[in-house]
Amino acid sequence: MEALPKEIFHVVAYETGVLTAEDVLAWAMTCKKAACALLGDDWSRARAAALLGIGACVANGLWRGARMALRSEAD
Repeated sequence: MEALPKEIFHVVAYETGVLTAEDVLAWAMTCKKAACALLGDDWSRARAAALLGIGACVANGLWRGARMALRSEAD
């Protein structure tokens, strides 16, 4: 898994629709490479927050995550 590019982590975590926010967090905790790929920048953290849903994002002030969640529900 160490050789996988960040984009592959993102496809699996955020595009397949299979993993929950808790799953992504658990995966990120497995190794430094996964943590950096899945939560290492603002955009990635917002994508993870969006998995919580609009309500949770708004309640916690995660506005970028809320916008991403809203867009994904519209798709």
